[in-house]
Amino acid sequence: MTVEVEVEVDVEAQAYAVLERTIEEAAQIFPQRLFAAPAQVRGLGIDAAWFPPAQHLLTTDAVRLVTVTVGWGKTARARKVALTVAAAAARAYLGRSRLKQAKPIGP
Repeated sequence: MTVEVEVEVDVEAQAYAVLERTIEEAAQIFPQRLFAAPAQVRGLGIDAAWFPPAQHLLTTDAVRLVTVTVGWGKTARARKVALTVAAAAARAYLGRSRLKQAKPIGP
């Protein structure tokens, strides 16, 4: 079985705000949910979420927005293993969390 892991690291001024907006938009229901909502991943960066349909993880340290996509089978066990692999890959790219720089989008 082949596992493909792709890590994308974006350095942007509002990495936390982008992450929060992405999670919020993916969690909304229009008019009914056709796919699983993002699941919060605790203990990874300032915040992190697993997006089951795309099998990718988003996390941030407020400076870097890290997206890890895992290509593997669609079985329930594979999803759990994919999340574990994604979290391990993300940790390699996250720096020290900078909570003071994490500002939500808003007025």
